Amino acid sequence: MSLQPVLVVGGGIAGLVAALTLKKKNPQLPVVIVERADAPGGLLQSKDYGEYGRFDMGAHMWHETGLAELDEWLLGLLPRQDWTTPDGFVRERPGMYANGTLQTNAAFIDLRNLPHDHYKACMGDLMAHLNTAYAQSEPEVEDSAYEYLLRRFGATITRTVMAPAIEKVFDRPLIQLHPMALSFFNLGKVLAFDASIVHDLLQSDVLRQRFGYSDQTQLPKTLVEGRRLFYPKHGGMQRLIDALVDQLKQLGVEIWTDAAVSAVTYAHGRIAQVTIDRQSLNGHNRHHREMLAPAHVVWSAGVHPLCSLLGLNLEVDYFDRAPKTVLVNLLLEKPVAAGQQLFYVYCTEPGFATYRVVNYPAFCPDAIRDAGYPMTVELFLPESQTHDHQAVAAQAIDELRRMGMVGADTSVRFSAVEVLKQGFPLPSMTNINLTECRRQRINSLGLANLTMIGILAEPQLFFQPDVIRDTYRKLVDFVDPAPHAFSAGMHDTEPTQTDSGYAPSWA
Repeated sequence: MSLQPVLVVGGGIAGLVAALTLKKKNPQLPVVIVERADAPGGLLQSKDYGEYGRFDMGAHMWHETGLAELDEWLLGLLPRQDWTTPDGFVRERPGMYANGTLQTNAAFIDLRNLPHDHYKACMGDLMAHLNTAYAQSEPEVEDSAYEYLLRRFGATITRTVMAPAIEKVFDRPLIQLHPMALSFFNLGKVLAFDASIVHDLLQSDVLRQRFGYSDQTQLPKTLVEGRRLFYPKHGGMQRLIDALVDQLKQLGVEIWTDAAVSAVTYAHGRIAQVTIDRQSLNGHNRHHREMLAPAHVVWSAGVHPLCSLLGLNLEVDYFDRAPKTVLVNLLLEKPVAAGQQLFYVYCTEPGFATYRVVNYPAFCPDAIRDAGYPMTVELFLPESQTHDHQAVAAQAIDELRRMGMVGADTSVRFSAVEVLKQGFPLPSMTNINLTECRRQRINSLGLANLTMIGILAEPQLFFQPDVIRDTYRKLVDFVDPAPHAFSAGMHDTEPTQTDSGYAPSWA
């Protein structure tokens, strides 16, 4: 006779932090993580290319959460000296390529780089707009990104500056995109003034909501968020994941990889049974089906698979498909030609498939290796253009040269292309609204032993620090359930094919 386990579905960073929180607070509680991939960690894993070293799966750093206990747990996973900056970075240093200019001063679109007449038209329209009732009204829940920007900046900036930038990134009309899309690429503010006057202007709440500080290196302490950033000195973000997984195993957490939930049954306001199909067990490649009666289910594998498993599909089931997220990992002969101090660079320039460039040496000098200087180019491409990896790598390198980040005389010593199965989400109005509807349907069941965590488990929940804080707050006071029999069955049988456990292409 043993306790029923708490089942954590999804072994990404949210699921791993959920298991850590549960075990730290309830050491005797049995916890099982179910992860469909062959290893936990999700997008915080790194790709190992042997003699060419490791590369992260895009731009990732560890942000302090502001929750003292949680930060102590997570930052304590590595010895203090194993973080690149033991006391953390005070602020990120991002840049942006927009309007044909590599901006090293800040990562908001700089209107000062526009032709003078265009700049004057933008500023004149904006200042007149700020005095209107529409500009002073609160955003509506149903506002699209277009309506949100129109309310914030007026017509000229919205239509001639912001629309081309955001439509380039997501290949969708601005009116079809949710306002969340703006936060992914720092498109909620603009730069317009020199540092000598911007400080005084930003004393106004109205202006501070719309304008960024013109030079991030001179950002006053009063405008710095105050939460530090950390990055492992060696091994990339995989180092942190490995340390977290090791600690979970030491705490007695079971981690089932190559496993997917294929059925969920509920009755009387509780999840009664979860069926899990496992591709391997104890090193043997055999299909197994296990039925667990969990004390509690912590779900971090997305709203849509859970909705399907619970039989709550809506009549409208159409998702806007996202372009493929493609990573091109490079080793350069020499450092970047421009923007050496920038951690990463957003690209909102029409005609470029690149949406972000990661410059590892800027935040981790130890990432430099004998073979060269590492860099990752992140691109959005139609699926039809992802098959020729040599052409994709050539396109990424060409765009780096056009941005001025890589000189014509700099050779590329190594390149590798990774097409992500689940890449960057498409935050269209259709996708966000359908997610909201499905989340509400799940919540309407009132399942007492279900906790949803992870991206979009709550409205507007997306960025890693917010996801981690939400996870901790939901589980830190979890009460160890009363002991009940742990009933499970296992069958050596070929599982029936289901569509559960697979998020839609946009997620």
